[in-house]
Amino acid sequence: MREVTVDGKTAWLVDHPSDWLVLPILRLTVPVSIERGMTGRENRRPAGATLRAEMEWQSVLPAAAAQSLLSGLQAYAGVPLIVPVWPLATCAGDPEELALVGGLLVAWRKEATEWAIGSSIGDPTAWEWIAPAIVGAFGRAPEAFALSPELFRVSFSVQEDGPAAYALTPPAYTFLPGPSLPDGTHPSVFPWPVNWTNATRAATADLEIDRRDLGPGRESASAIYPQEAERPVEGLITLSGSTDIALFLAWWFQEGGNAAGHWTSSLAAPTRLVADSLAGATQLTVAAAGALQPELAILLHTSYGPTEAARIASVAGNQVTLAAPLANAWEADEAVLMPLMLARHARAVVELTFYSLGLAETRMAWREVSAEDVLPVDEVRGSTIGRLPERAWLYTLHMDRIGAVSTERFTSYEDDLVSAGEFFVSRPCDHSEIRQTIRLDRDEITLSLRWWPGCPLSAFLPGKLDTLVRLVIEACEPKNGQGLNPRQRFNGQITGVEFDGPYLQASAAGASSLFDRQVPALLFSRICNWDVYGRGCGLAKADWQFFAQVQSVVGTRLVLHNFTAPTGTGGVMPPGLNTQVDWFALGILARGDGLSASFISRSSTFSAGILTVELDRSLSPQVIPGATVSLVPGCDGRSATCRAYVAVSNPEGKFNNFARFGAFPEIPETNPVVQPMGTPTGGGKK
Repeated sequence: MREVTVDGKTAWLVDHPSDWLVLPILRLTVPVSIERGMTGRENRRPAGATLRAEMEWQSVLPAAAAQSLLSGLQAYAGVPLIVPVWPLATCAGDPEELALVGGLLVAWRKEATEWAIGSSIGDPTAWEWIAPAIVGAFGRAPEAFALSPELFRVSFSVQEDGPAAYALTPPAYTFLPGPSLPDGTHPSVFPWPVNWTNATRAATADLEIDRRDLGPGRESASAIYPQEAERPVEGLITLSGSTDIALFLAWWFQEGGNAAGHWTSSLAAPTRLVADSLAGATQLTVAAAGALQPELAILLHTSYGPTEAARIASVAGNQVTLAAPLANAWEADEAVLMPLMLARHARAVVELTFYSLGLAETRMAWREVSAEDVLPVDEVRGSTIGRLPERAWLYTLHMDRIGAVSTERFTSYEDDLVSAGEFFVSRPCDHSEIRQTIRLDRDEITLSLRWWPGCPLSAFLPGKLDTLVRLVIEACEPKNGQGLNPRQRFNGQITGVEFDGPYLQASAAGASSLFDRQVPALLFSRICNWDVYGRGCGLAKADWQFFAQVQSVVGTRLVLHNFTAPTGTGGVMPPGLNTQVDWFALGILARGDGLSASFISRSSTFSAGILTVELDRSLSPQVIPGATVSLVPGCDGRSATCRAYVAVSNPEGKFNNFARFGAFPEIPETNPVVQPMGTPTGGGKK
């Protein structure tokens, strides 16, 4: 290894090529989140827009080079590694293009003694070899094995762990669209035939049956789930030539790994043509049509690559009539005809084993997605089922240091994003499940991140506990550096931080945590035990429900006008509303159609018929100007709030319901009768 500088940063170049005695392996993945229901329906959402790579290979080194490598590892300080993807290297004079077109490139000559590194190589003909590179870290420490006193074999494993700008990027390519689905979409057809010299797994029903041995009896308890059986398929794919390998990586990239659904051969009941077929023909004579039926999608292909997909219109004996004319001519002794099925890749990782430059194999597995062929009426492809758009999470921390407010914005996405005019820097971070419920129970999450210089959570270090930190979490769709359609998913206060070296876990509680209640159910306290509008409180929510129109919407802030006062206030706007800030705080604002609602975090005074409210989270679906909303004020449980509004003696009054107040406002701060127990400190005499 040697130290290099790339984009002004120090890195180590791993300059030990594969010796090919032990086959190098390249693994590629795209992070995907999959949710599957009991009916077998799935939605799959990619969590990244670039490939993630891992490579394993072995090198044979002279004793001096091996010793230099091992000595260098002792001084390795964890800086990024730059590793040429040895199996994808091309001669500088080769007419074929590089297998990948983006990321970082490495060129070398004279038995890897001279190197050039960059996003492009100025004069490729000045170098002997050029290859795309992985920027990352060791998956495991290199291991050296002595073959003789003069030779050592060293095994390497490197995982990509670098910026998105350095990611391996395959070329753009448009793959063959297959037969249309009932909703008019045309999924692509997997274009590579399987290698029949290796065992394949044909599509057979895969029933989901849960069997459990309950008790010592002979029969087990079983449950067969009602969804349609989905068929698995598995076969070996051979890739020949750097162009073929590049197209395969482009396929994996465009499909989002195992996110998208596409047409693939079921490998079940294949048949051949009895007679040649000309281009434009609509009828085929096949050897066996037992597995063919009307409306079935089929695939014609040859062992050397050409493919064509079609729909069957009708079957009569061994005569198959197609729904549309063929685009290609097919010879009977070459063409194979197989049924197609709508499927996705079953594995999150694709593993390429290279036998030489430009020759690789990979074992692919598919799983049928039967629920995505003919969609149920309550599903929308790309919105509720199948491959969904990418999602990015945006985090905003507001630090209030005794009135001085500063803001830090970051995202867990693989690259920086600009959303609603604000810049979010990419950082390693994550959060726990966000619970949303109509009950007023605790809405709490955990934010996990790695410390960075200037991290705002330094406010929780000893001696710095003078800062209020609020957390806002939004979801958006990332595209071309923009975070589109941001929706607020959480708004709360950081309540505590746990430190584990440079790693932090921050707990945050939402506005509904104010409604937590301890046991016993009734407490002797100054704060009311009753939930507002509950049985103990006695107020009717309908008597306190205001209606208004939306004048403008900016994120979670709504400006309202054209108010209608409720019956509980005598049909007029209550006097305290004109003077009190946060009169509606802790209450609820809902769309007029009832499709969404949110807690009210803040509210302005009611002035000139206009009120501004700040919501705990954005409405989903959001309201638009002119829409009608309803508002119900909240209660902070204080006796002053429960009493009637009086401008001089009680300007904080609101509900005029003190007769039902469920607490003890006259309780003193300390018990004047009972003294706390203590241990005497004076000495005694014997």
